[in-house]
Amino acid sequence: MYPAYELLDAIGDTLEDGLYALDAEGVLEYLNPAAETALGWPSDEATGRDAHELFHHLTGTGEHLSAVDCPLGEVLLGHAYVGAITFVTRSGVLLPVICASSPIRRDGAVVGAALAFRHVAEGATGRVSSTAMAGLGFLGDTSFDAVFAMDSEGTIKRWNRAAETLFGYPRSEVIGSSATAILSPRSERSDHEASLKQFMATVGPHLSRPFDARAIHQDGDVIPVELSIAATVDSGVRCIIAFVRDIRQRERARMLTDTQHQFLRILNEAATFDGGAYEVLRAIGEMLECPVAQMWRIEGGRPYIWQSWHLPTPELAAFEEASRVFSRTSTEGLITQAVTTGTPVWTDDLATYPPFLRGDAATAGSLTSGIVIPLSVGDVVVGALECYSSRMPDPDAAMIDALTNIGVHLGQFISRAEQTSSLERTSEDRRTLLRQLIVAQEEERRRIALDLHDDAVQVMAAVSIRLSLMSDRTTDPADQLAVAKLRDTVAASIDRLRAVLFELNPPSLTQHGFVAALRMRLAELCKETDCTYSLRGSFANGPDDETSILMYRIAQEICTNVRKHAHATSLVVDLADRDNGYEVTIADDGQGFLPEDARPVAGHLGLASLRERAGFAGGTVSIESAIGKGTTVRFWIPVGLGEPAVGTLVASAGVTS
Repeated sequence: MYPAYELLDAIGDTLEDGLYALDAEGVLEYLNPAAETALGWPSDEATGRDAHELFHHLTGTGEHLSAVDCPLGEVLLGHAYVGAITFVTRSGVLLPVICASSPIRRDGAVVGAALAFRHVAEGATGRVSSTAMAGLGFLGDTSFDAVFAMDSEGTIKRWNRAAETLFGYPRSEVIGSSATAILSPRSERSDHEASLKQFMATVGPHLSRPFDARAIHQDGDVIPVELSIAATVDSGVRCIIAFVRDIRQRERARMLTDTQHQFLRILNEAATFDGGAYEVLRAIGEMLECPVAQMWRIEGGRPYIWQSWHLPTPELAAFEEASRVFSRTSTEGLITQAVTTGTPVWTDDLATYPPFLRGDAATAGSLTSGIVIPLSVGDVVVGALECYSSRMPDPDAAMIDALTNIGVHLGQFISRAEQTSSLERTSEDRRTLLRQLIVAQEEERRRIALDLHDDAVQVMAAVSIRLSLMSDRTTDPADQLAVAKLRDTVAASIDRLRAVLFELNPPSLTQHGFVAALRMRLAELCKETDCTYSLRGSFANGPDDETSILMYRIAQEICTNVRKHAHATSLVVDLADRDNGYEVTIADDGQGFLPEDARPVAGHLGLASLRERAGFAGGTVSIESAIGKGTTVRFWIPVGLGEPAVGTLVASAGVTS
């Protein structure tokens, strides 16, 4: 048995997780007690047999996998595997598990594999314990957790790569050194040595509960850690194995979770997209302890800076300005790589990352490391999030996952911002067009009114004068009667033309606004129909010129319908401010109409015209009517001509709305 298997044997007896080892051919070399219990195979019956043929399955269907398709077979090719799989026990019961595996190497070659697993109930989730994961990482040198082994004197005998990263010491420098001498704070060293001796004196293999401690990095910094230690036997020698996890990673994971919640809250509560983006950048910068965080968008294939946050220093302000100068003008390695690949890009040395065009500004701001996260909508990268620091911790899987998740939300955020911006531009274009249309229509009405006044009215007035002269010259009573009738007809025509002139270009509308013009139109209507009117309510702030014209034309059309069809004796008009707009209600006590009578008639605008006019301005029209119960028309126009909306005329139970 290789020394690695002896160590695995010692570790395995202390674990609650199932643990087994294979040789290079996939033959079982070892099962720990937990694996024996879970799989139903005693170690003496299972060892020496092909593990894949014995209990490997992929899904809960019971279908047996070929060795080629088995993901655990990849481990023997040198690839670690972490994920869900289904085993079959000796009794034929399917056993869903979460597993973690690592190849075992000797002199660079894969000589076997070790796998830890934990049973999970159907549909539940779980994970292999951090100690089992770390143990596999110690054997395969792939763990994110630091693992090292000491002999009974506390001398370091084994040291994995994660320990090199966590403590800063390369393996060659620590092997043979006292663990407490280089890792324990001076004030706690004697206590640590005493605890190790006491733990070593305990009989049999055993594993401590995780506890918090402090360790010293090679550069002298104090590292808060979570520590578990196991007393076991390695190659026949009594030893202690330490499993160490940087508590800062745990805190970082908590902060990542908090940041994601804060990030979503910010986006939900943001009054504007720009304000929301700034607050998100601030939260991410503070979480990562980065003094600079910037968000980029992609336009025409090139990135440009959209929003930036940084601590208030002149050097960091200069870095932001350098970013804006770079924006849209050229390509840069970090952002280009992240946008092109759609994956996060990280460097701890901006000075050597080719090309980093803002290097001088970064150096001036003491920025040496950075990370760029692509912002995506589906498979399309729409932007990038970048953070810079003087000493950014290596991003672990949790950080990358959290930032990638934030990147997806920010990508959707940017997409919505672009859609909103497009809608705002479209809305503004529509409002401009509507104003131009209203102005053009009124100019045309004024031109027609002027032509009528200067031509038709003057001609009719001249005809009236000539008829008066003719009446004076004739003595025949019959001729005088005929001329008098003609003169009355001409006078009525002149009155009607003047009424048309008023409808085309009411002087009170341009001089005194909507309410004054409406009052005059109601007065004219009552003269024409012998009805009475009441005008109630008011607006806190009168509508602007274009809105006044639009509202007057709608009210004018309603009054025309009353004159032609209602046969009303009274009219009540109410004015009110509502929902950042102007509401006008015109109710008559006339004969009313059936819902089907409100349908458009070829060649006539009528109610359809009301809906179109109001809807184009973002307003609404509702109409209620029934036979013998009069008609109420209510229209609402937003302040400043708002978003377009289509009014509806819905017939139901004698009421249209």
